[in-house]
Amino acid sequence: MSQVVTLGDINVDIIASIPRYPAPGGDGLAERVEVHSGGSAANTATVLARFGVDVGIIGRVGRDAFAEQALARLADALVVSGRMTGDTPELEKVRRARELATRPILMGSGTTAENIADFLQYADGAIVGSSLKVNGVAENPVDVERVKRYMEAVRTVR
Repeated sequence: MSQVVTLGDINVDIIASIPRYPAPGGDGLAERVEVHSGGSAANTATVLARFGVDVGIIGRVGRDAFAEQALARLADALVVSGRMTGDTPELEKVRRARELATRPILMGSGTTAENIADFLQYADGAIVGSSLKVNGVAENPVDVERVKRYMEAVRTVR
């Protein structure tokens, strides 16, 4: 688990270098334009990580042309989950994430032996917890039979 989790903006900073400020109402011509990952949560997480802090980040990214740039230094994969532990996300949201993503997609919650084959049409993998526990309760021990059923369902699509 991360030592620190930042929560907030993940976006891009567009930096235009101009030789001088234009007169009020005038125009300025940029000599150079740079695009960097930015936003308060992203910037804070980046700095903390450089100091060796194990840091996580929670934020939203838009669906515009800069979304991939905003994530460029942050995410190795995208995790799609429901609203809370064990909550199943809508399959359509996972399908839509696959259309937009350029990184691997992992299911973060809600997969079961009954639905994992559907999700793996679009996701590259899953983080599994409570659905493999006795009675599907996170605090219970692992249920070997549930694991076998889950993995049989995975093998049908892999």
